[in-house]
Amino acid sequence: MNSYSCLDDIGVERVFEEIKQENAKECDWTTYSNLAVAYVKSGHNEKAVLALKKLEEEMGPRNRGAYHYLISLHSRMSNLGEVYRIWNSLKHFLETTNTSYLVMLQSLSKLNDIDGLKKCYEEWKSNCSTYDMRLANNVIVHGSKCLSLEYFVEERDVGGAEEFYKFLKLNCLNSDVYSSLLRTYVAANKTADDMILRIKEDELK
Repeated sequence: MNSYSCLDDIGVERVFEEIKQENAKECDWTTYSNLAVAYVKSGHNEKAVLALKKLEEEMGPRNRGAYHYLISLHSRMSNLGEVYRIWNSLKHFLETTNTSYLVMLQSLSKLNDIDGLKKCYEEWKSNCSTYDMRLANNVIVHGSKCLSLEYFVEERDVGGAEEFYKFLKLNCLNSDVYSSLLRTYVAANKTADDMILRIKEDELK
């Protein structure tokens, strides 16, 4: 069944029916996750949603891997409400790990949910027992256009750029951030008299 989903072949339905007829007990949550992946890849989102509902019925409330699949697949279908519903369910039944936060951050990035991304990142920082740089890097590397530094330049959004600068200053500040911040001021026809001092204070060249 995995091979069908990898090939975007809707014939996965036939394989699924064969599995159900030959041994229904083999249909666990992973079976429905493979089915959902095939539907998403082939653009059959309504069928994918039905498969994900069956996945939830089969997975049980404490299956971390299944939660991760659900969050990722719903984000691929732009189902932001479902992403948050499943995330809240995961947090209710299980301790949130670095991996869980990483899955959620990547999903929010795909969905351009800037406020949600920042809130989730801040939540992780306040609760984490071990610091994982992958999560900090994900905010930059996997960020959507709206989170990219160029967005603020294009929008001439000095306020937004300054807020994002403060956000990045905690872990990921580099010279590129200041370059984009300066260009945002120029695009907005505004001045930043303290910029040189700020660069020196942040020890950037």
